Amino acid sequence: ARTKVTEAFSGAAAAKTLLADYYNAEGDMPAVPSVEATAIQNGILASQYVSAATYVRTNADVGTITVTMAGVATAVNGETLVLAFDGTGASFVMQCKTADTGTSVPNKYLPSVCKA
Repeated sequence: ARTKVTEAFSGAAAAKTLLADYYNAEGDMPAVPSVEATAIQNGILASQYVSAATYVRTNADVGTITVTMAGVATAVNGETLVLAFDGTGASFVMQCKTADTGTSVPNKYLPSVCKA
């Protein structure tokens, strides 16, 4: 089950490059709806372990991707993996730890970078 969660995470984490490039070029996060937001969501939905993916622009400097898990294991199906992206500091940051983002996937299934 952990491998399946990691696969879904990898698809969502790949959006960091797209978001960082957009943020550096435009000075803010992509709006919703936009070509970029649709591309992010569609890329994540390509995983067989994802039932839903949503990108939200929280403000000009912060965006969040919420991934709903499916086809993994009873303890994981329907739970969410939340990735927060922040461009306010010296470097573009991605956060996915439960305490920081509200990820509900049980800790033992998360990639090490997301563990509390």
